[in-house]
Amino acid sequence: MERIFRRVGLIVGSILFLAVASCGQEAPVQSAQRQAQPADHIKAFEQSLAPADVKSIGGSDTLSIGGPLASISVPQSDDEKRFLAEYGCIDEADCYGREKFERFILKTYPDIARVRFKIPPEMRGGDKEDIALKRQDFRRGLYFAKLITLANGMTLFDLLTKCSKTVSSFNWAEASYDSKANELYFPMQFFPVLRQDATGGEFEADILLDRRGNWITSRSPLFSSSILRDSDFMNKHGLSCWQAL
Repeated sequence: MERIFRRVGLIVGSILFLAVASCGQEAPVQSAQRQAQPADHIKAFEQSLAPADVKSIGGSDTLSIGGPLASISVPQSDDEKRFLAEYGCIDEADCYGREKFERFILKTYPDIARVRFKIPPEMRGGDKEDIALKRQDFRRGLYFAKLITLANGMTLFDLLTKCSKTVSSFNWAEASYDSKANELYFPMQFFPVLRQDATGGEFEADILLDRRGNWITSRSPLFSSSILRDSDFMNKHGLSCWQAL
């Protein structure tokens, strides 16, 4: 179930990326047919979904194409800045690497260590170092989730650990290099499992964010932007928590 919903979310994200990327750009006349394709793909995908799923994904009765991406300001800690400045550190006796940043995270928010990282089935019995690195990415994601206050006043961490039915092992933040901007940043993904009001069943929402400098920006104009912009985002998307907060 978790993988099915995550696949749905990533398909929508991929389609919408094409639409968002084309917004505001001048296009030659001969590209008019190509520009219509994202709308056609969205419509076809929308027609394959139940009305409740359309609302939960898009926050309305139809899936919007494009739209503004929401951002919030979250100042960087000195440790985050140092981790990025010395990224690639191997011998942590001489520099600031993943282990030191994780120790900072767990010292700052000890309850992150109490959130269980469930080893994904495909990694069970695999390389222990790979599992340890994925656990660090998981905890780093929860660290940023602590810093992100949603539009309804809840932290993203509370949405993931108190509102979601489960805490996905695929929640993470991993440093990545943007060659165009010539900078390191943190792409993040989170998959809270929420209750769909119309059906009473599980719905795994996808939250896709980027951390660049002091800003956290959504990569999708749908749920990822709504949580940062709309104080009623749960009601708007027809979703609720699995337990009362």
